[in-house]
Amino acid sequence: MRGEAALQHQGGRGHVSFCYADDTASSDRLNSRLRNEITPRRAPMHVDRVHLVSVTWTEDEASGGWRMSMEPVAEIRLGGSTR
Repeated sequence: MRGEAALQHQGGRGHVSFCYADDTASSDRLNSRLRNEITPRRAPMHVDRVHLVSVTWTEDEASGGWRMSMEPVAEIRLGGSTR
């Protein structure tokens, strides 16, 4: 969302996407474990790099839905890691 409307958007609790898929699969087991076994405020997470991608949504007439495509833009390595 861009423009003035972005400032008014109430998106709920903040989140970070840590993975994307480019094919169909069930994420039910993974999502259940993440919801039931990890308390977000207490779960350590190690990040040593960030991948910046350009995401484009296009209408897919064949499926009657939308198709997401991602193009890599940059990989940013983060310093200060103790691992």
